[in-house]
Amino acid sequence: MREREGGVGKTTATIMTALALSRRGYRVIVKDLDPWGSAYDWNSRAKEAGTPLPFPVRTAIARNITDPEDARDCDFLLVDTPQDIRNAMSEAIDRVSDIIVIVAKPGSLDTERTLAAVDSFASPRAILLNFANPRQKSTRQAIDLIGSRHLARFDTLIPQRESVHNASNGGNQVPTDSGFIEFTSELLELPNIKE
Repeated sequence: MREREGGVGKTTATIMTALALSRRGYRVIVKDLDPWGSAYDWNSRAKEAGTPLPFPVRTAIARNITDPEDARDCDFLLVDTPQDIRNAMSEAIDRVSDIIVIVAKPGSLDTERTLAAVDSFASPRAILLNFANPRQKSTRQAIDLIGSRHLARFDTLIPQRESVHNASNGGNQVPTDSGFIEFTSELLELPNIKE
C-alpha cells in the first residue's frame, strides 16, 4: 500500500485487507516500513484489547522486505509503506510486488499528487479511493481524472466510516460496511493474484 502523503489511510487499508484475506483462510504477513510504526501499533493495541490480529505484523527495512522465510510462511505479504519512500526502498518494494495499491483520498490536490507519483512505480499498480463518497463532487472528479489518464482504479470505493475508525483502536474484525471485503474480492480477481 503506497502513497507519498500521510493521512490517506494506508495503514488502515493494509490491516483491513490483511484481515479480509485472513478471514478467507489465506496466510498473511504485514510488514511495517513506516518509521511511525502505525501497523505495529495497531497490532499492539489489538493484543492489549485481547483481540490479537490473526497474522503477524513485523517491522521492516528495505533489506528485509524479501526475507525468504516470508515466501514460505504466507500467501500474501502486505507492506505498509511510509509516505516518504527513498529510492532503495522504492526499488525493493517494486521488486517483490505483484501489484502496488496506491491509496488515494479524493480531492483535487490529493488526486493530483497521487497521479504525479503513479509513474514512479515499476510494478503493476491500481488506485484505491479511500474516504470516498460517490455523491460528492470530489470523488466524481477524482474518478474522472484517473480515467482521463487511463490509469487502473479499483471499482470499490472505500467510504469514511466510524466503524473503521473504531476498528483501528485495536479491532481485529473488518466492518461489513467498510468496503474492504468488496475490495479484497476485487483484488483477488486480478490476473496476477492467485486465489
